[in-house]
Formats: sequence, structure tokens, C-alpha cells
Amino acid sequence: MRSAWRFSYLALLHTGTLWSALQEKGTISMRLYRFDADAGRPIADFGSAGLTIAPVALSAGAAQVVAMWLAPGGSVGRHPAVGGQLFLVTQGEGWVEGGNGVRQAIRAGQAAWWDDGQSHAAGTESGMAALVIEGDALDLAHLRPLP
Repeated sequence: MRSAWRFSYLALLHTGTLWSALQEKGTISMRLYRFDADAGRPIADFGSAGLTIAPVALSAGAAQVVAMWLAPGGSVGRHPAVGGQLFLVTQGEGWVEGGNGVRQAIRAGQAAWWDDGQSHAAGTESGMAALVIEGDALDLAHLRPLP
């Protein structure tokens, strides 16, 4: 209930004159950052090909966010997850594999989860971008499973 109230309040704040007044007074600041492929670096570990990553954020609680781009025909080589890993596809389509080695199709708007230590891989024929969130304390209760 409280989070719904907070969301509604923030929505009103952002659309109302209070927001404009706070911006004019400099009370609200904003910073812009890059996390596109040109801000990243190529990775070839584990036999990966056509892979570029850009670190986005680290937390004090052993979680990190990384932006990832796979060129057409690119792949992330099979390796064990270090902590839980959430792979959120933001653009394109491709495939993901878990410990059983079975490829499953994945596309923009879908996500894959690998448990700590689980062997996994990913790839694409046409190109794919993803945000990867790594950390053991992630709560996935709000994600809807695929049918």
C-alpha cells in the first residue's frame, strides 16, 4: 500500500508545478552517463566472441550491473555464474543456455536467471543487447515467468 502511495505521489510531483519550482531552484539535480557499446570494452574470456561489456554500477552489498552487447553471430562462452545472475534482454534476440546445455530462445523484454555456480552461455545470430545484474540477494518476485 505504501509503495503505491509513493508511486502516485512521485507521479504527481513530476507532473506538477512543485517539480518545476524545485528544478528552477536547483534543489533537484541530474547527472547523465554513457553505457553504450563505445563506452565498453571487448571481452574474449571463456571463448566469447563479438562481446562488449560496460560496467554500469556496483553496490556495497556485492551486486553489480553490466551492460552487454553481442554482435551478430556473437556469443558469451560457457562459464559458471559468480553469484546469481539476471540477464535482461533490452534489444534484439538470441538464445541462452543453462547447465543442461539446452538452448532457449530469448528476445527483448525477456530475462533469464542463473543460480550461483550454474554453468551458462548466451548468443545471437542477429545481435542482442542486455543488462546483467549479478548478486545473490536479488528478489525476483516481481518478474512474471514465461509460459
